[in-house]
This record gives sequence, C-alpha cells and structure tokens, in this order.
Amino acid sequence: MSSPDQYLQRMEALIEQHSVSGKSVWKLLKELDPNLHLFIDALNDLYKKGRIKVVDGKIYPVNTLRSSEFELAECEDCHYPGLKLSDSWLEVLKKYNEIVKERPQPDARFFQGYMLPEDVVKRAAYMNWWGDLYNKDVLIIGDDDLLSIAVGLTGLPRSVVVLDVDKRIIEFINSKKGELKTKVDALVYNVKDPLPEELIDGFDVVSSEPLETLSGLRAFVIRATLSLKSDGVAYIGLSRSEANIRKWRYFQGLVHRLGYVISDMRLKFSRYKVDYPTANYEEFLDSFSFKVPRNEGIVWYTSALYRLERIKPAVKLSNRPMKVRLVDPYDDISYPGLKARNPQKNRPPPRTEGRGFH
Repeated sequence: MSSPDQYLQRMEALIEQHSVSGKSVWKLLKELDPNLHLFIDALNDLYKKGRIKVVDGKIYPVNTLRSSEFELAECEDCHYPGLKLSDSWLEVLKKYNEIVKERPQPDARFFQGYMLPEDVVKRAAYMNWWGDLYNKDVLIIGDDDLLSIAVGLTGLPRSVVVLDVDKRIIEFINSKKGELKTKVDALVYNVKDPLPEELIDGFDVVSSEPLETLSGLRAFVIRATLSLKSDGVAYIGLSRSEANIRKWRYFQGLVHRLGYVISDMRLKFSRYKVDYPTANYEEFLDSFSFKVPRNEGIVWYTSALYRLERIKPAVKLSNRPMKVRLVDPYDDISYPGLKARNPQKNRPPPRTEGRGFH
C-alpha cells in the first residue's frame, strides 16, 4: 500500500471516529487539525462511498466505529492546556489590544493572517518561561502578528528587530515605538534577499512563522540561522493544515542539519482567524462533494510551535539570494483565488524546490 493511501485511510478513520455525535466540517477541522488537502480528499471519498451522511450541515458516520466509544474530549475553556497567563501578562494583553486596533488588515498577496491576540501574548509568555526574553536581543522575521509589540510592552528584551516584506506593517510598528518599553526597530526586508550583514550572528533569539512552501521553509529557517549567535534559540510556527507530513519531515531534517535540537513542540499553540475584510481563506468550499455551510465563527486554523536550540555549528551557509515560492498549489488550497480545486487524489506534492543550502 502506498503512503498516500495509508494517510488517506487514516484520515477517513479519524473522521468517522470523531463525527459520531454529528459535527460540521469546521468543527472537525478544529478538532483534528488535519492537512486541509488530505481532509477534503478523505471527506469526499467517504461521501462517495456512502460511509458518511450529511444532515443539516453536520457529518455523521453511517456505521459507528467501536473506537468512538472511548472519547477524549477537548476542553473548550482552557486553550492552551497547561498554560495560563498571569496578571502581568493579562495587563500586556490589554495594552496590546489597545495598540493594535488600527493595525493593517491582511494582504492576500503576502498570504497574511494573524494570530488571535491572546495567542500572541501567550507566545511571548512562553518565550519568557524558557528564559528567552530577559536581556536578550530578539529578531522577528515576518510580523503581521505584531509579536514585537507584545514583547516590547514587557521591557524584558535588550532589543527587538523586526523584518517584514510589507511596508505597512513596518510603518505601523515604528509608529508605536513610543508606547513600548523595549527598543524596537522595524525594517522592510524580503526573505529571498541576503540578510543584511549587520544582522548576521547578532541575536540570541529569533521567531518566525514562515511560508510553508518548501522553498519558503528553507529560506526563512536559513535566514533565521544566519541571524543567530552560536548558542541561539529559534521559535518557528508550522501548521498541519497546509504543511503536509512530507514538509514536516523536510523541516525537521533541515533544522537537524543546521545544528538544532527540537527542545519542545506544541500542537495547536497558535490560533488564526482566516476570514478578514481584505482576505478570505475559506474559499475552498467548492472542493467538497456536498454542500458545506459557511463558517459561523469556529476558529479552526492553528499552527504548532517549535522551540529549537542550536547545540553545534551549522553546516556552512551561503547568504546569497534565494528563489522563494509563495504558494504551493497542492497544499495551499485556502489561498484566495487559487483554482486547484478537486485536485488529483493522492498526487504527491511537488519535490522540485527547497533542496540543498547553497
């Protein structure tokens, strides 16, 4: 049996097991955190085979799996399990919400979408829990989440530098400097370009939510590595919705070759809205073989958070320009206007980009 077939069967079994009580597509997406392409393929296959039925917009299995009797329910009121913001962080959240009211709205050209505010602050709190903020020089590569503002409100880091391709975000962050307790500098930068020389080997900590094409992952991680001191730490967000299991393997192999150890990884750490006044990432509804009602507010898109520690020198890296693909037509089917709907089932994703370091 081929690996794509195995993944498809595993996803189909998960859907049948988790939909016994009747769940919408959006609720299943939230609970399972699946690769979006694989999820659509599995639901369409189950529907065509008559193994699921759709009643009032909810999915039900035709036959109940015994495994569904042993349910493990998620706590709806305790995201993220085991982590609770202190009063000091709640004050940061309050100030953060006030500052970002007039933030730039996502631009689909850059595939932008930002974390829920409480998850931005939770990210900062988690970094501090690991001792990665106090008296540290922090670099953020791509900051439509405005993590720099949450971090800057604490006064903990020695300095924060933000790099982003979107001039609007850079201008917004720089306009808020006077309201922050930490020195924050924001610069326009495209990750395909060489990292400015003055930023190489200059930071204790780097944080990024990279593009999830192979070339995007490679470029963001290599630029992050070039920026770090020899014992630096990286925080990288990676989704399961649009980064398939091969990309996770590629990413983990890449960071291993670059001298990192994965010191922690938290699934569903960061939650994102996907429908904005300026960009809607739920246009894939016509990919299903049955009618799916529009989402009524379920926040289903999440990313995992990796913490990486450098424990040995990386392979020799070049700081030359890189080719970076913004969208992967196979996986990024939430990208607005992308018409790669109903793709060939189980067709493996492209493997022609993102190889090597030079």
